[in-house]
Amino acid sequence: MKFILCAGYATRWQYHTPKQLIEIEGEQLLFRTEKLLERDAVVVTSNRLLLKHCRGFRTLMPDRQDNILQSILSTSQLWEDVNTFYLGDVYYTRDCIDVINNTRVQDIHFIGSKREIFAVKMRNTDRLKSIITVCARIEDARLWNLYYYMTQQNAHPSEHIEPTSNGVFTVVNDGTRDFDYYSDYASYRRRGSL
Repeated sequence: MKFILCAGYATRWQYHTPKQLIEIEGEQLLFRTEKLLERDAVVVTSNRLLLKHCRGFRTLMPDRQDNILQSILSTSQLWEDVNTFYLGDVYYTRDCIDVINNTRVQDIHFIGSKREIFAVKMRNTDRLKSIITVCARIEDARLWNLYYYMTQQNAHPSEHIEPTSNGVFTVVNDGTRDFDYYSDYASYRRRGSL
């Protein structure tokens, strides 16, 4: 099953339009991602404005969305054997989507740049649900907390350990971009990077 996670509170974004609806190359980010996924994903959101724009999409409102791991857990009733979670604030290239879709997963696998996680692919196991449940209890838990746990790395929340392509992480460096802040988007637009 494929999920597009758009359930955050946008506290870092601070702009009147939800970041999943920003336009890049004439398309809104969420619609572009949904099209790249061949209209075969569930949009996970609690944003009422975003929901209005999701007509025709399969949607799910999470029970809890204090952090991204809680949003992932809220989808568990829909999980299949292998599940892929795409971040809704990412501009994906076709090549990145192909890498994600073609990644074989033993347990869990992260795909991203050296600074950002773009997607996570995982098997539906009780063990992983338990691990995600534990990590979701971390205040302001992020996918990096899950990555560090799975790779047995001890990282302070303010510290970042760069991943390398290995059995748990694939580094993609192809123009795929994550927009956490409005300034990220404005900067890319000024440079004409997209």
